[in-house]
Amino acid sequence: MGNEFGGKVIPCVNNNLIPNFLPQYQDTTSQACSGVRGAAPYATQVFGDDYLESLSYSAGNVWRNVGILFAWWILFVAVTIFFTLRWNDASAGGANMVVPRERQAKVGAVLQNDEEAQTEKAPQALTSSSETTIQNSALNANTPSSDNLKADSSDEKKSEEKVDSQLVRNTSIFTWRNLTYTVKTPDGDRVLLDNVHGYVRPGMLGALMGSSGAGKTTLLDVLAQRKTDGTIHGEIMVDGRPLPVSFQRSAGYCEQLDVHEPYATVREALEFSALLRQSRDVPREEKLAYVDTIVDLLELRDLEHTLIGRVGAGLSVEQRKRVTIGVELVSKPSILIFLDEPTSGLDGQAAFSTVQFLRKLADVGQAVLVTIHQPSAQLFAQFDTLLLLAKGGKTVYFGK
Repeated sequence: MGNEFGGKVIPCVNNNLIPNFLPQYQDTTSQACSGVRGAAPYATQVFGDDYLESLSYSAGNVWRNVGILFAWWILFVAVTIFFTLRWNDASAGGANMVVPRERQAKVGAVLQNDEEAQTEKAPQALTSSSETTIQNSALNANTPSSDNLKADSSDEKKSEEKVDSQLVRNTSIFTWRNLTYTVKTPDGDRVLLDNVHGYVRPGMLGALMGSSGAGKTTLLDVLAQRKTDGTIHGEIMVDGRPLPVSFQRSAGYCEQLDVHEPYATVREALEFSALLRQSRDVPREEKLAYVDTIVDLLELRDLEHTLIGRVGAGLSVEQRKRVTIGVELVSKPSILIFLDEPTSGLDGQAAFSTVQFLRKLADVGQAVLVTIHQPSAQLFAQFDTLLLLAKGGKTVYFGK
């Protein structure tokens, strides 16, 4: 109000000016303001400073009030900083694991069996010497001896051998020769792959590398029979013969973007893929048993009843990659597994874990072909062969 009325002159009009509305009384010398605070007698206008004074206000109070506003602002900023520093942001420490209510009991049972996940209770104070002796003997019994460690390692080795024996191994050699892929553009035909050749055999982990736009994903899509437009020339063979009609059913393809139902658990996603994609002649119990094998292989036993969710509220990026690979593995691919940029979006440790897992798959007899972008020396050493492409889909190198 100090800003609005200070130094202003406000004329009185209509009902605030008397007498009014009659022609014979329209002389300003015989009119006056009425019903307006701060109006002087016989005046037809009101000064803004007089109006403020009648309300016990003053234009000089403006700067005091500006200071009060800044004081409130500083208070609110201080309160915001204080509570923000004490805000326990659950997503700051990584992805939140979401477990459906009906699965809580199963997850609790898994955590009980996991010694690393259990929280240690503080030991109570003991006064009796006999109780102290009992506690010491119990501690000695719980301390892992060398014999116990050997037994644990042998059990782990046996469980790994059991998982490896249950996996479906590839037996076919997949080859491509003089592969050319051409698409039509407004400027004419464009060659995306130019006489590319290579092979993948069981137990081999192959790397497909090249600069952006060199045709890595295009080659993977052509080999997986996922291209529906353009012209493909050359030979793609399995064991020296043309591709069978059921090739796509016999090969697994993991896309770069992990597409999952966020409200499904890890086990539900794997079971859904196994039940629908394995042969209808395979009994349901056998399909679900193979899901258990893949869960153990992927080391997802403690996450199998967790919702996949979305990035930031569910599984981490690395765990989602493992589920993507698992969805393809449970379909029992008998020829080849394609993976498009499985390490994209991962940090160094997670990328190494993923490639190490792919190395493990190859070691048990799977044929794996992976597109990878800018791997570290550690990652690069895990692969058996390299197919390097240049711009325009030209082969620069293929070999060990």
